[in-house]
Order: sequence, then structure tokens, then C-alpha cells
Amino acid sequence: MLGLGHQIFTPSIALAAISAEFPSGLTYTVGALIAEQDRVAAEVGSTGVHLNGKPYANHHHFLFTVRDGQIVVANEYMDTKHLHDFVI
Repeated sequence: MLGLGHQIFTPSIALAAISAEFPSGLTYTVGALIAEQDRVAAEVGSTGVHLNGKPYANHHHFLFTVRDGQIVVANEYMDTKHLHDFVI
């Protein structure tokens, strides 16, 4: 299950959790992008099939900080209650 308590959530932990829960992965669809100074905001939808066989869909907001053409900070906001209720 994706619940990790108060553990530091690194990209490698996130990818491992997604791979474990969604063996076929998730598909992300970008709906809108807004850039201002060194930040880029993205509205994104995700879909996939959970290992329990149920189809999954959620909405995300990503806020990236970019320096020298590289993403240096990535924050993700999503409906975590929806995800929790889905996997329980």
C-alpha cells in the first residue's frame, strides 16, 4: 500500500510504490501548463489499473522549480483521500 507514514518520500520510493501498486504503470495526461519566472505549474490527470484489477483515475497539480534547464524541485498535490479510499 502507498501509505508510508512520516518516511521521506524520494523519487525512487515514489516510483517503487507506483510500480508495486500499478504493475502496468500510470498514464499521465497534461491538461494545462503555466510558467512564470523559475516555476512551472501543471494540471495533470492520471489513469491506470491497480493490482486489484480496478481502474484508477486521479487529478494532480505539479509545481516545478527549474534552474539551468533542470527541474530542481517538484511538488505534487493530489486527492490523497481518493487514493486512500481506492486502495482500502
